Amino acid sequence: MRFSGFLGAAALLLASTHLAAGVAMAAIPVPASTHPTVAIGAGATEETAPDIATLNAGLDVTQPTADVAMEKNNRDFAKIMAVVKKYKIAAKDLQTTGVSLNENFDYTGDVAKSRGFTASNSLSIKVRDLKTIGDLIADLAAAGANNLTGPSFGLDDNEALTDKARGKAYDNAQRRALAYARKAGFKSVRLLNVNEGAAEADYAYAAAAEAVKEGAAAMKLELAPTLIEPGLVSETVYATFIFEMVP
Repeated sequence: MRFSGFLGAAALLLASTHLAAGVAMAAIPVPASTHPTVAIGAGATEETAPDIATLNAGLDVTQPTADVAMEKNNRDFAKIMAVVKKYKIAAKDLQTTGVSLNENFDYTGDVAKSRGFTASNSLSIKVRDLKTIGDLIADLAAAGANNLTGPSFGLDDNEALTDKARGKAYDNAQRRALAYARKAGFKSVRLLNVNEGAAEADYAYAAAAEAVKEGAAAMKLELAPTLIEPGLVSETVYATFIFEMVP
């Protein structure tokens, strides 16, 4: 009984199936082999606790004129930067994500009436000490941040976790290929080819933090820390393995 032709067609069918599912895969060459081959598509996921979190702190200020809006935004945003400095966030972990100035209008029929300008500034903050996130969010809100989003959790270096997923995917593929080989009367399998398509990292996202500057500042409230649960992050690897059946 010959399996090469059938299994080669199965490999093409497998690739087509995953393309339809949204997994980009290149055409997989089948190396020359003496014995029948089997193509196995295998995926694996590994999870671990995150070691970094990213949140975005923004400030929107509306004033009658553009220059006053920008000046007040710059002055008030300095208070947000002072909080960041207090938590000793490194400069490499800070990035401005947007600065904007927009005029606001009220419309009566076809007549537009200016109702001032809104100046906005936002900062992406990468936090490495996850125990401080709740306090940091509360302090940012108290300092005037009125547009807070995140945190999103991840890994500073995900290669080790990805390698663990690769190992698990290979073990899964080899086990399944061996089952086919033994069913066909062969004793073992030999790897001929691997084509990997790593999936996107699955990072856990906490609910967006909301802060109202006016109430906290006017009443001089000391905000309680925001409760944060970092959960787990994961890495998924998908690959197609081609094995030769060995007597």
